[in-house]
Amino acid sequence: MSNSQHPGEDSNEPTPERAEQLKEAGELLKEWAEATKGEDSQAAAIARLKIWAQFGKMKEEPSPWLDAMREARRCEAAFDWAGAEASYQRAIASSPDSPGLQYGGYRELAYFYRLLGRDAEALQAKRQATDWARLDGLAIKIAMALEAEAAGYLLLKDLPTAWAKLEEAFNFIGDDLLLRLPRARGFILRADYFLAVDDITQAHNALNAAWPLVQPHADAFSSLGWQSSLAHGWSTMARLRAAQDDLVGAIAPYREAVHRWRIIAQAPHAQGPYKFNSLAGALRDLGCALRAVGDPLAKDAFQESHSIRRSIGLLPLEESPL
Repeated sequence: MSNSQHPGEDSNEPTPERAEQLKEAGELLKEWAEATKGEDSQAAAIARLKIWAQFGKMKEEPSPWLDAMREARRCEAAFDWAGAEASYQRAIASSPDSPGLQYGGYRELAYFYRLLGRDAEALQAKRQATDWARLDGLAIKIAMALEAEAAGYLLLKDLPTAWAKLEEAFNFIGDDLLLRLPRARGFILRADYFLAVDDITQAHNALNAAWPLVQPHADAFSSLGWQSSLAHGWSTMARLRAAQDDLVGAIAPYREAVHRWRIIAQAPHAQGPYKFNSLAGALRDLGCALRAVGDPLAKDAFQESHSIRRSIGLLPLEESPL
């Protein structure tokens, strides 16, 4: 795909029609924000539906970035990993002056690398996403990017840097009601950090801080952000119990994590292999917990995990000890 512009696309200024559509969308976003701040879930839901309806009416303008991202999704569906990576790189190359699109491109590239187990490259993409989020200037983007970085550093055992990124994320989150989801994720990541440094008490405290934020959304099945946070929280709770040698007690939260990932895997508005990979990982973890207590159902969990990974063109996950 060429990076040259099409005729008539030498300006970033929207057409008058597009400008009016964007203005109306902005007003609807304000309506949703006010409803969310007021904890009025019904009003927030109505405002959200209005937003989706408005964006559905908006005519889509030519976008090399969007074309490349769609091609990446098509390649992923065909297990063409080299094609998907090239398409993500094309998307990034198509928008060198747009912090928002650069942030989105590097964020998606990081997810892709993580899917393939290329964790060092995933972390590098997360760092670049954070750099662009800072340029974009939205607190929620910066907080989410920093949390993603922290998770990457935790995975690679760079614990001091992981903690520094988490603390910076909390500085951006502050007390903003609209940032409750990043705050909840931040507390769960803090629990992961404290588990990594064997501080069981602080891990408990961090999870206890997260739970009042995530638990009210347990029945919000269409909200994949909250469902994934619940899954993450249950998985962390299971590992916390295992760290205290309560192997039997770890099984129930691992089952709950699997349940939450199933909800996401069955959601029609979640596309691509990522939701299935997360479910496969949760089933692998459950299988390890069941095997640790001699439960024969471990075999079923492992088999389902392997089957899911094969269905998305990936090798089975390693069955590591609990």
